[in-house]
Amino acid sequence: MVIQNETNTEIGRGLIQGMKNKYQAHQPSGFRPLEDVPEVHLVEAYPTAFQRPLHELYTKAVQHGRRKDAVGIISDVFPGVSNVEILTEHGEPILHFVFADYSVPATLVGDGIQSLLRLTLELAASGGGVALLEEPEVHQHPAAIRQSARAILAAVRRQIQVILTTHSLELIDALQGQSSDADLEQFSLYQVRLQQGDLKSSRLAGPDVAFSRTEIEDDLR
Repeated sequence: MVIQNETNTEIGRGLIQGMKNKYQAHQPSGFRPLEDVPEVHLVEAYPTAFQRPLHELYTKAVQHGRRKDAVGIISDVFPGVSNVEILTEHGEPILHFVFADYSVPATLVGDGIQSLLRLTLELAASGGGVALLEEPEVHQHPAAIRQSARAILAAVRRQIQVILTTHSLELIDALQGQSSDADLEQFSLYQVRLQQGDLKSSRLAGPDVAFSRTEIEDDLR
């Protein structure tokens, strides 16, 4: 399943043929090709050798004027956090959560909070284009999932194209529940299923997603 802001995306018209499976997708009207998008950015929630350190992401978010957004999301999950700062240890910069009387390195918090922090900072540091997210809800507790949805919607409202995959009804509900009517108009949900060797997809527009979840509680995973 893919959830995306549809204003800048094209679903390619074509056929992928394998030994026994095939996939065909048709281009909906009103979609524009990806050639017009200046940047496609894979946002990975967990540390890899190729990721930028957290302190660099925070620095870039601040340079883009989004310090308040990033700190606000973190303090919602950790009510005692008053600020986020870059401190040094043995000359090395380390991102810290600052409380009233002490600070804690961000790398010491649990996996779920670290993934939320990286997601928030990656999106806050992005200047535009397309952000690709794979299952951002993994290892996150419900409060963190809601804050992930908040960070995603904030990025969409800055005209960043967000394409994500998820198996989480909690994330779908958080996204549609926090969306305004204008947000829902930019929201699409795609379900992908393999039926007798054919990979088929179906699309729900944002208002239909909200109706399906709030009125009939349809399982949209």
